[in-house]
Amino acid sequence: MPTAAMLDVLNDFDTRIREVENYFAHVTRLDDGAIELSPAPAAGHLPAIDKDVWIKTLKASCFLLMYNVVESTTKNAIQAIFDDLGSNTVEFDLCRREVRKIVLTNLKRASIDKAVPALSRISVDIVVKTFDKNELFSGNLDAKKIREVTRDYGIKNPRGDGSQLLPIKTNRNDLAHGNKSFDEVGREYSSAQLNLMLRDLKRYMSSFLINVDEYISNKEYLVPAVA
Repeated sequence: MPTAAMLDVLNDFDTRIREVENYFAHVTRLDDGAIELSPAPAAGHLPAIDKDVWIKTLKASCFLLMYNVVESTTKNAIQAIFDDLGSNTVEFDLCRREVRKIVLTNLKRASIDKAVPALSRISVDIVVKTFDKNELFSGNLDAKKIREVTRDYGIKNPRGDGSQLLPIKTNRNDLAHGNKSFDEVGREYSSAQLNLMLRDLKRYMSSFLINVDEYISNKEYLVPAVA
């Protein structure tokens, strides 16, 4: 049974994965010729649909959808850790060394004008009130970065190498920053390759979420007990 802090995170991940899988199923059928694109009868005056252009654009869009899952899921999981810290009113000195370093980094980055009024109980509030999940990542998430995150918090590494997260990140950024067109990205990948990437993403991120859930459940964010 997931922890209360992680329940919404896991449900959100499952919902997003189902949405992407549904999109991929339609793209795959188009790419395989199982279904065809055609204008609605009332729109017969529109230019003919260029199937090749549409399919490449739809395939390129797969990278935007996949990266969205990776970044949103990672942010939500880290948010869940701080939610649990807050609900248990964990004091700064009780946090493990790795978490204390993160809290101090968050404090350094936080706006003083916003942070100071929120710190009424500084030993507790400093842990959660200086955290802002929107400051966590900005288009830079792949398996290497996620392993850095797990190391920084003292969380177990996800199973597998998550190697497909790198091309997902790279292609997403190329599209987002205009380095490549949708046509360029879409022509480089078959629907079969995209489905393999999605499967790797799902396995890797599922393992990451399981480890974060265990981390919260076992209160591994606390100073380890002396045997």
